[in-house]
Amino acid sequence: MTQYEDTRKVSKALFQKASQVMPGGDTRSVTYFEPYPSFMVSGSGCRIQDADGNVYIDFLNNYTSLILGHAHPEIVTAVIDRVKKGSVFPAPTEEQVMLAEMITKRVKSCNLVRFCNSGSEANIQVVRAARAHTKREKVVTICGGYHGGFDFKNFIGIPFNDLEKAEETIREYRNEIACVIVEPVLGKGMIPAEKDFLHLLRELTADFDIVFVLDEVVTFRLDTGGAQAVYNVKPDMTTLGKLIGGGFPVGAFGGREDLMMLFSPQNEEFIHHSGTFNGNPVTMTAGLETLKILDSQAIERLNEMGDLLRENLNKTLEDMNVCVSGMGSLLHFHFAREPASNAEEFERQNRQRFSQLHMRMLTNRVYMAPGGMFNVSLAIGEEETEKFLKTAEKVIPHIINSSFSQM
Repeated sequence: MTQYEDTRKVSKALFQKASQVMPGGDTRSVTYFEPYPSFMVSGSGCRIQDADGNVYIDFLNNYTSLILGHAHPEIVTAVIDRVKKGSVFPAPTEEQVMLAEMITKRVKSCNLVRFCNSGSEANIQVVRAARAHTKREKVVTICGGYHGGFDFKNFIGIPFNDLEKAEETIREYRNEIACVIVEPVLGKGMIPAEKDFLHLLRELTADFDIVFVLDEVVTFRLDTGGAQAVYNVKPDMTTLGKLIGGGFPVGAFGGREDLMMLFSPQNEEFIHHSGTFNGNPVTMTAGLETLKILDSQAIERLNEMGDLLRENLNKTLEDMNVCVSGMGSLLHFHFAREPASNAEEFERQNRQRFSQLHMRMLTNRVYMAPGGMFNVSLAIGEEETEKFLKTAEKVIPHIINSSFSQM
């Protein structure tokens, strides 16, 4: 029995039980890893505890959604007060209005906003709007980009940060493309876009009346106005999720008034968009409290913490052919001398090393994604970032040496 299994026997029993009623033992593919995932029972601040009593420093934060950490006292109090008054109604509530106002004030490209229950749903809706507006069908996406748990139909993939290919593709299919959708920081590898790349996409889409969409489900944390404020680019539509729900299921999309009004039932012909839990007051309350705390100074602190951790890791790992990419509070390991510039380069890295890194960090009580991604929350401090740095410095040489010994 491995060290991991020896200290996670309760999780093993729970996984075996779960596998009898759920395929793969869970309802999220991304949470699975071999031999089985640890089952969590509680979280507070930057620490989480599994069913066997193991406590971890959480550098994953439910894949970036818990930007304040776990069970933040102000969020907990506000949500409990809201639940006591009712959790959901077949009607709008004021909390929706308040969160929408806050988002439209922060994100200058969003004149109007609608809520849904995930980033996936938000991306589905912007594609519907783009197709209705342009009367075209094709969607240009980035190779390796992720916009949710669904498959785009009638899409064209282009490499990230490849200006020549982007221009060639958009010009060739300009009369067929409804929208171009892109993450400002590519989730696969946390690779930041080159500024010229995003600006070229903006210019070309404007020239050909193609809807330009920025998927800011993850990157909204980088500035009060999102990554689009960092890059000084104004999309036609923006999708949001993760942190704006304060730890509850959420998605949102916003943009130009003419595009968003396609969803208004006040119009004779409109795009039907509904959902039993869209804009529910519990999620809206948690989101409101989160954004109140997540002001410009809080975001600046997060980005400084992430940048410093990235810088220190890169110094420490300089001679190991390992580096860390990302932007601000979003980080990702690369098993290469230099970070990849697109998904194709990233995929050529040794995937087994990421699994080994995840397991070794986990057994040292540091929680990150199996694929190499990690991020910081406001609950994390110097003690925790130092622990991450020292743990990575300790375990990565074993992974490198193990790989060489197998060659």
